[in-house]
Amino acid sequence: MAKHTRRDEVWKEIIARREAGETFAKAEIVDTVEASERTVHDVLRTAVEADALGTGEEQRELADARTTDGTQRQTVTIYGAPPPAPDERTDPLTVGTDGYDVPDGYSEAHMTRIGRLIGGLLVLLAIIGTFVWVIL
Repeated sequence: MAKHTRRDEVWKEIIARREAGETFAKAEIVDTVEASERTVHDVLRTAVEADALGTGEEQRELADARTTDGTQRQTVTIYGAPPPAPDERTDPLTVGTDGYDVPDGYSEAHMTRIGRLIGGLLVLLAIIGTFVWVIL
């Protein structure tokens, strides 16, 4: 049976908070898991480097025994679910349900109407071309 360390407890707490959609500060994990600040820092850094967590800054009320009310408002690094990855496609076209590329901002119905218009123009050109060929 595997021995569970404080580091394992930190990972479980981080994953649980991330899955719940919560954001959290390092001090909150230290208090919850009762792990050393260095252990929590190392796990958070590893998670951010692996893109398992995203970071940001926020003003939060944190426990501070030096103040009269026991809290202090400070800017801290906040951790949470990473931002969604950008679309890997670099062109402005997206694949429609029928498998054809549809430019952004156009519906498939709109593209169908354009296709019918172009088809109609091609038929008209073929009729005119045939008429001119017969006359000449």
